[in-house]
Amino acid sequence: MRYPGSVATLIAIMSVAIAPKAAFASERNSSNIPVGLGTVVSGISPGPDFTYLQYNTIYSADRINDSDGNKALPDFKLDAAVVTPRLDFAWAHIGKVQLSTWAAQPILLKLNARVGKGAGAIRDSHSGFGDTIISPITLGLQGNVPVLGHYLLTIDPLFNVPTGAYDNRRLVNPGSNRWTFQPFVGVTFFPTQKLSLNMQMNYAYNWKNKETNYKTGNEIDLDFASGVKIKSNVTFELNGYYYKQLSNDRQNGSRYLDGNKGEAFALGPQVFVQTKRGGFALKYQKEIVALNRPQGSRFWIQWAVNLSPVKSEAPPL
Repeated sequence: MRYPGSVATLIAIMSVAIAPKAAFASERNSSNIPVGLGTVVSGISPGPDFTYLQYNTIYSADRINDSDGNKALPDFKLDAAVVTPRLDFAWAHIGKVQLSTWAAQPILLKLNARVGKGAGAIRDSHSGFGDTIISPITLGLQGNVPVLGHYLLTIDPLFNVPTGAYDNRRLVNPGSNRWTFQPFVGVTFFPTQKLSLNMQMNYAYNWKNKETNYKTGNEIDLDFASGVKIKSNVTFELNGYYYKQLSNDRQNGSRYLDGNKGEAFALGPQVFVQTKRGGFALKYQKEIVALNRPQGSRFWIQWAVNLSPVKSEAPPL
């Protein structure tokens, strides 16, 4: 059976600069990992030919936490709305391995931040293009294993290119002003015809922001989902993510404060609907734990459509 289509990419989320005495994970709390994105058919690979995908997300947080999970600031608000179009092209097969290339461009419709209240509050708003995401080559394959059944596997060495708007004097920026190498591995298992298990592991190596001489530590993110088909083309799942910064932030060659490491865990429901040439997913993620990061919630609408003139199975998100 052929399984075209994929949703494995990201949104360059946001950067937030807070008061100088407060420390938060990574520079300006900016991570190029789109935590929580890769929960829908995590192991699927794109194809055949061209597939168009789009990720739409709204994020809102009314607190930002310190390294103990306590409120770091009494009054804080962050809101973002991001649309990310992506185009995949599956161009070759070598044995059982499918090869493809893709690119995505996050577009921030809204990025608002506020620290404090009333006349003394610090506020900023921004919109525009975020950092471009490019995957030169994606490897996809499938097979069968005992107990876990049929599997889909994708391996993707993608890059975040610092093309987004950035101004170190601003409170929020669409761009991060740094390169990131972000390889990931996604896998989906089908132990039965109704049950599915999904996992995607992202790793991020961040280059230094040359304008600030600040290097964000390396990061990992595990996106996951599991559920059952409630109709032939509808799957209901529990989804979530676990994010952790592995190494210290550094500025001017020295460790920044206590290392400024972040951590987060979120859970929520997810519904995926497959159609003849595509599909769409709705999902919600509530952050239960957040250290050195904002703590809030995300709502996603993801969809995909295969553009091949040849009739094929729908490309799951």
